[in-house]
Amino acid sequence: MFPNLFTQSTPDKCPQAYIAREERVYAIGDIHGRQDLLEAMLAKISDDIARFSDDRRPRVVFLGDYIDRGDDSRAVLQTLSGIFHIADRLKSETNLQIDFLVGNHEVALLEFLKNPITSSAWLDWGGLQTLASFGVSPTTANAGARDFQRVRDQLAEKLEPYMGFLEGLPRTVVSGKVVFVHASLDPACSLDAQPDEATLWGTPPSGRAMGMPGMRMVHGHFAASKPVSRPNRICVDTGAYYSGCLTAIRLDESEAFLSVTSADLSPISGLRQSGGGSAFTV
Repeated sequence: MFPNLFTQSTPDKCPQAYIAREERVYAIGDIHGRQDLLEAMLAKISDDIARFSDDRRPRVVFLGDYIDRGDDSRAVLQTLSGIFHIADRLKSETNLQIDFLVGNHEVALLEFLKNPITSSAWLDWGGLQTLASFGVSPTTANAGARDFQRVRDQLAEKLEPYMGFLEGLPRTVVSGKVVFVHASLDPACSLDAQPDEATLWGTPPSGRAMGMPGMRMVHGHFAASKPVSRPNRICVDTGAYYSGCLTAIRLDESEAFLSVTSADLSPISGLRQSGGGSAFTV
């Protein structure tokens, strides 16, 4: 009905690093407060999952940076935390596994809540937009200590329903020979000893090229106009908050990028009603 609603392209296969044979994995790039694009992507993935009747178990990995910069961080947290709290039921009742990774923006927010004075730089990284989405009066990084504390206290109260989701998100998950991470990996460190400089910020302390020998890395963080597919890594951050394009990748025996754009949003509700039920509800 809507032939131009979504764009999809198929990059080359990576013969040396596949996901687990029993899984079909969808990895979603940086959302950054774009609730409209998130809803569209969840609908797209739900429809895509329904197309398959093989034995692969569907798995969805969110790569972090859910908040900041875009205008609707609160709604994004409502949606994702809602899915987070029913994830166990989804897995047991529908066989859908869902993983949420932490991004540097979630960590920056949590640090601001701990110490709003020393961590006030978060406000200039898109935190002001997050404050606005929660109805908290903004401040600036040049404000006084009392104002930072006032903002922290008001925001902490608003965030209380979402702290169970935000706290304790992992840095990495693995499927077969593919590792999923927000930003990058330091090849000088083992997978279970990765430094935050690499996983959250994309700057491996060793100075070596990011990645993990023998594995393929799927990540976000480094926004570009198009997703990147290379033998050692895939990047699905297409700058949703400014480009109006949110990208994911489907990995099974092959790969396919799935994207939704702002220009395509108007008929989304009609498409959702005409399709099947969402894979992200029970």
